[in-house]
Amino acid sequence: MSSTPFDPSGQPEYLTSHAPQEPRSGRKKTVALAAVGVVVAGAVGAGAWAVTQLVGGGPGAASVVPDTALFYAAVDLDPSASQKIEALQTIKKFPALDEELDLGSRDDLRRWVFDQILEDGECEGLDYGDDIEPWIGDKLGIAMVAGDKQPDPVIALQVTDEDKAEQGISAFFEACAPDETFGIAFLDGYALVAQNDDIADAARSAAEKAPLADDAEYTAALDELGALGIATFYVSPEGPAALNESTMGQMAGGAEIPTFCTETPSGLSPEELQELDEMCEGLVPSEDAQQKLDELFADFQGAAATLRFEDGGVELAAAGSGFPAMGSTATSVADLPASTVAALGFSLPEDWTDTLETQLKASFGPMFFEQMMSQIEAQTGLQMPEDLEKAFGADSVLAVDGSTDWEAVGDSEDPGVVKAGIRVASDEADVRRVVSALLAAVRAGNPDFVKVEAGGGYVAVGFDDEYLDELLAGGDLGSSETFEDAVAEADKARVALFLDFDAADGWLERFVKATGGSDDDVANAKPLSAFGLSGWVDGDTTHMVLRLSTD
Repeated sequence: MSSTPFDPSGQPEYLTSHAPQEPRSGRKKTVALAAVGVVVAGAVGAGAWAVTQLVGGGPGAASVVPDTALFYAAVDLDPSASQKIEALQTIKKFPALDEELDLGSRDDLRRWVFDQILEDGECEGLDYGDDIEPWIGDKLGIAMVAGDKQPDPVIALQVTDEDKAEQGISAFFEACAPDETFGIAFLDGYALVAQNDDIADAARSAAEKAPLADDAEYTAALDELGALGIATFYVSPEGPAALNESTMGQMAGGAEIPTFCTETPSGLSPEELQELDEMCEGLVPSEDAQQKLDELFADFQGAAATLRFEDGGVELAAAGSGFPAMGSTATSVADLPASTVAALGFSLPEDWTDTLETQLKASFGPMFFEQMMSQIEAQTGLQMPEDLEKAFGADSVLAVDGSTDWEAVGDSEDPGVVKAGIRVASDEADVRRVVSALLAAVRAGNPDFVKVEAGGGYVAVGFDDEYLDELLAGGDLGSSETFEDAVAEADKARVALFLDFDAADGWLERFVKATGGSDDDVANAKPLSAFGLSGWVDGDTTHMVLRLSTD
């Protein structure tokens, strides 16, 4: 199958005979439209594996998506030459995966994904060879485009033949979503699929005038990422506000609001309160919570991410400007003992409890949040969340050491066999008070099993005195090759996560075996070296990288 995009002659054509103009169910249609792209998008899990040509890349579907896109995600099965080489070298390290996929070309990859879809049995009568293969291209974009009343989903599929693409997409809807309407417009070798012809037409016209690929905010966000990979994601400056507005709900016009939605009843359990919040959702939106969420992203200037193969591993890199503050200083996770096998470090901004409160209220509802805080205060005697803010300072680290004898953990009554602890840059008295209150609340029979020690400007909490001394003394974990490969820009990171798969004589392989993993599962686990996450700030730009490294 040729990978050369179809270059239609003349003006784009609009196909208006597919369905009525008005959609009947926006939510259902969004799902149905997204399914159109699954044939290509699902291939992300397999990577850009075994792509034989060493050409590709380019703007992809962003060239036919309008710059009014609030959210955008793209998949490219024909990326740059370097990505194909990296993909090949990485996947070949996993012999069981290599053999299982048995992919030798892009078409093998697309067919494999299509076969996974057919296994669900929901697309009866659809045939890859007849309905998909004759027209499907290498690139796909999925966008939520600003509309008159609400964002409209638009799918941009690269095609090699317009007539066959029209027939194949129609066959897809007939087999997989027979009750749904859709519309198609063609532009520059892509099929734009939307809920109806009007939306497809409008997206085509808007993209002709101002494509996302030429948008200054979009290109600036992508420039911060460096090399792009097999998948790209983008959130516009207007995206968070639009999402906030759609998820917070609207006041029911003219409807009588039940009293229990405006006045919190007493004596309800947390489960009953959460159920009550769900019942009232959409009737009484929390204007305060919505305003605070809007304020969090008031300076947001857009963000982008890419999934790519890098240095023998896989990483997801993200960057954006105008995010809420991460923290005031870099985490000290790189200064942990060299024997550390797992660590989480984070630096907190001064107002982190206000941000957390806003997010929890938005997620669980104001009534449930207030009741939850009241119960914690009653049980512990702490002031929430003020005391938490005092206990966790600008630099907090959770660490697990490789000297832990995990086989003895289940048999021993001494918690000191667990070589783990928390190290915080905080006041010792505040930490001791919070720890004592929490232990009393859970009615710990012997609260002395939790140790608290201080030194070097830190306070450490754990189970073993000797390990806490090591934790306070620090070390040179950051200089290990495994750590460097997994945690990007560790010296700048204000949040960092590290997990060493090779530690303790390959604990991951033994864990896979112990949990009933097959020989193939063990073989696929063997090449994994470490997992890392790091986030840092460079000027006005916040960076985040998740990386899975291999041996």
